[in-house]
Amino acid sequence: MGADSNSYGFPWEWVIWAAMFGFFAVFFFVWRGFRSVRSWRYVGREKKLAENLSRLIEEKCQLLEKLSIIQKEYEGHEVESSLKDASFEKEATEAQSLEATCEKLSRSNAELEEEMLCLVRELKEEKSKQSEQNELMVDISKQIQCLEDESKSLKSQVAEAKMTFKTLFPMNEESLKIAIKDALDENSQLQESQRQLLQEVEVWKEQVSELNKQKITLEDSKVHAEQVLSDKDSHIKTLTEHLLKMNDWAAILGEDRRHEDNLESEMNSESENVAYLDHPPNRALKKLIHAAKFNASFKSLEGERSQINIQLSEVDKMKEELTERIKNLETEQASLQSENTRFESENQKLQQKLKVMTELYQENEMKLYGKLTTEENCRLETEEKLSKVDKRISHATAKLETYRKRANDLEEELERTMHYYQKRTISYENKVHDNWFAARTAERHLHDLRKENAHSRQKLTELEYKFELFEKNLHLLDVPKALFCREPSPYGSSPLGQPSSETRAFLSPPTSLEGPPRISPLLSRREGRGSKGPGNPLDHQITNEGGDSSSDMLTDSHRRPSDTGPLSPLWEKGASGDDFPPRDLPGPPTCSICKYAWFLKIFFKAQYVFY
Repeated sequence: MGADSNSYGFPWEWVIWAAMFGFFAVFFFVWRGFRSVRSWRYVGREKKLAENLSRLIEEKCQLLEKLSIIQKEYEGHEVESSLKDASFEKEATEAQSLEATCEKLSRSNAELEEEMLCLVRELKEEKSKQSEQNELMVDISKQIQCLEDESKSLKSQVAEAKMTFKTLFPMNEESLKIAIKDALDENSQLQESQRQLLQEVEVWKEQVSELNKQKITLEDSKVHAEQVLSDKDSHIKTLTEHLLKMNDWAAILGEDRRHEDNLESEMNSESENVAYLDHPPNRALKKLIHAAKFNASFKSLEGERSQINIQLSEVDKMKEELTERIKNLETEQASLQSENTRFESENQKLQQKLKVMTELYQENEMKLYGKLTTEENCRLETEEKLSKVDKRISHATAKLETYRKRANDLEEELERTMHYYQKRTISYENKVHDNWFAARTAERHLHDLRKENAHSRQKLTELEYKFELFEKNLHLLDVPKALFCREPSPYGSSPLGQPSSETRAFLSPPTSLEGPPRISPLLSRREGRGSKGPGNPLDHQITNEGGDSSSDMLTDSHRRPSDTGPLSPLWEKGASGDDFPPRDLPGPPTCSICKYAWFLKIFFKAQYVFY
């Protein structure tokens, strides 16, 4: 195996081309299957649409046939109506006059009914207004009574208020004056006591300042005494030390002598009061004496110190007492000021109450006076309204009586007119019945005349047919083609005496050899219209497609001429040698719409077979 081949020995190019071909083949088959399914669905849809279209076309053909039948019936009825028009013209004029009179009567009746309804509505409205007015009268009377009671109560309240104000106002005024005087006296007393307290406070402040000065001086003296005591204590300590050393002086007298000069110099430098003896034993005694003096002076200084401390404590106590008294005086001053402000506010409140009471009294007087005036005005207005309402009620009652009289008169007139017009309608109904009976007799006579006319026409067609047979013997080859090429002429027979297409289209002769007579499609139209013009070829086509449906409608032997399919009889077609499809076999439809539907059916069937 080479490098360009796979495990099976095939080259890779072949494998790739085979895979591509397989892929395209699968894609082609899938696409073809999709197209076939799609075409099958389209065929199904087209088949359904063709069926719907054929059904709709058939329905349209049926509707056109029905329309042609209805048109024929309508034309027959037109003939009858044209005959009836002359007989019913007088009846129509009479009926119109009767209708006009009936309309007038109905209008008058409607107007009278509207007037009656309006009168009834007015009566109801007036009754409702009267009831409302009665209710208003009752309410007004109640309001008047309530206002009178309120006015009486207000008058009594005003009198009581006046009495109470007269009795209470002077008493309240005297009591308020007395209270104001007492408050003013208390205020003046408090102001005087406040002044005295302020003076005492100033005196106590001066005393406190003096005591503070004394305290400062005592503190300075105390500091000086303490310094002196400290100096003396230090001197005493030195003396005690020297006394302790004196015991050792006896043993070391020699040393003392040596240093005698040094000791003297030291003693002289220490203090002026201490005088050392020239001899050592005398100096020791002097030191002891001097120490005893120092102790006595120290004790005296301590006594002075204790006295100074006692004085200082007394001064502190006095100072505390003075501060407490100052605080008490300040609290008393604040309480007095608050009482003063309270009394002033009470005084202002009492004055404001006096002003408010006087203003309220005046306002109450004005309000009561205004209420009394408004109540009097309301009473006068209600009396005026009541008088007006009484007048309106009397006027409304008079109108009610007149309306009742008018309603009774109108009812009587309505009954009279109803009786009169009922009699007239009965007479007109009798006349209409007589006219209808005469019209029925005229219709019967016309029907008989039509039968005679049809019989005479049948005879005429027989004669024409015999004449045509006579001509056919001469021209056997040319006549059938000419008959098929001609069109039915709606203008009667030809002036040259030759048989026309119109005369051949009425009825075929009822011979024993050639079958029953056939009906023409244009005769019924010509009977209704006379010689008005040509027939409608579309109706002719519809009757040909629908078959001889109109021939089944005539049952008697003397039928009037009706529609037939072709213009020449069947025996002429058979004799001419032309090959036409028989009537029983299904051929292509003659109508253009039916032809189109038939062609679509064949086309869709061919497509379905192809797919």
